[in-house]
Amino acid sequence: MSLIVIGSIALDSVQSSYGETKDALGGSAIFASLSASKFTKVHLIGVVGSDFPQDYLSMLKKKNISLDGLRIEAGKTFKWSGLYNDTNQAETIDTQLNVFKTFQPEIPDSCNDAQGIFLGNIDPDLQLSVIKKFPKDIFVSSDTMNYWIKSKIEKVWQVIKYTNLLFINDTELKMLTGIQNIFLATKKVLSSGPDFVVVKRGEYGSFIMGSDLLYFTPVFPVEEVKDPTGAGDSFAGGFLGFLNDYSCLNSEKLKEAMLIGTITASFNIESFSTKELESISRQDIEIRKKRLEYFCR
Repeated sequence: MSLIVIGSIALDSVQSSYGETKDALGGSAIFASLSASKFTKVHLIGVVGSDFPQDYLSMLKKKNISLDGLRIEAGKTFKWSGLYNDTNQAETIDTQLNVFKTFQPEIPDSCNDAQGIFLGNIDPDLQLSVIKKFPKDIFVSSDTMNYWIKSKIEKVWQVIKYTNLLFINDTELKMLTGIQNIFLATKKVLSSGPDFVVVKRGEYGSFIMGSDLLYFTPVFPVEEVKDPTGAGDSFAGGFLGFLNDYSCLNSEKLKEAMLIGTITASFNIESFSTKELESISRQDIEIRKKRLEYFCR
């Protein structure tokens, strides 16, 4: 069993009150893949330029992540620069799409054993093209962002129609549905196709809703939020990697996945780039999970 992860791969330059980093490993597919790889084999689908550091490729190969679907093209890797203020809100300084601008996902035969696919917050047209390449019984999870909701809302709704589980934050949810009550907004999304919706609410935690499921998870208390970049993607990766076998989903398994996603995100924000995600073990995740379960009592 394995999980396919499709999304951006970037070189991030980030500034926060804790310091800064230049051309560090980032991108939605990277954060999700590293988190998921703690629990299952991951097929990473994406594109980088010829400037992408070999050290990053070597690290990924050592983490139970297949790079068969990673294309290396002539040109520069997607770059993003951002500044975090005191409320941990990102201000984008610069975005350079580079080779990511013409990215067309290609799915290698080695992905045939995958039970699930995670579509990061890429262009919904690309998300739709990928969905059509797979059999209907594959478990599809997807994410989106305010940019696509503003520019391609009809296509975003089309992706949602074919999605089993949607990850979305509360601001995006209200923007997508035009409904300010997050529970009514979530119900509207559920009526459009998904079995489950996970709503991320920043410092207020998250919740998952289905036809007969509503479960809230608080954040894990982190004292130093050094770099929030990729927190949502690391949440999704931990959540989906833990589930692994999508043929036997139940409420208890989904609740536990929420805790796992919260924990992988908590590690991610404690360091710049992917440093914490690279170094933590499943045992580290389990220790924090037990603490979070205690807080939830």
